[in-house]
Amino acid sequence: MLPSSSVHLLYSSHTLEHLPHYTRDISLPNATTGVKPTTRRSEVIDALLEWNRVLVPDGQLMLAVPNIEALATILIQKPLSRAEKLVIMHIIYGGQDDQYNVHWTGFYWDFLVDILTYTHYCEIRKVDTFGLFEDASTLDLFGYGSI
Repeated sequence: MLPSSSVHLLYSSHTLEHLPHYTRDISLPNATTGVKPTTRRSEVIDALLEWNRVLVPDGQLMLAVPNIEALATILIQKPLSRAEKLVIMHIIYGGQDDQYNVHWTGFYWDFLVDILTYTHYCEIRKVDTFGLFEDASTLDLFGYGSI
């Protein structure tokens, strides 16, 4: 575990979508005893809170996630081959070639801003590229722009 306020820059590209974004009941209430179910908070929220904990004040989170709105627009409005449609499906749902390569969460700008605000991030802005190196965030999908 990293110490609190110990990281100046945290980079994450196409990882957050592998976590569930919702709160789930992990046990059912008992009608006889009236015991309420225990719930588990969203793993996306937990990850963002943990990243925020380790960032120094004014630290920077560089976060890239697949944009489900852009992917849906390309899928519906652009002429694509079957193979190109399959690539988009893999970006939306994950490659599913093992138990971990599954996407639980689809992100779009407003949702991302909401959860970043909820987890105490400030100065949220969208950029075309981080300018660090080529990664999934720089992918120009079939000439239709980044996703």
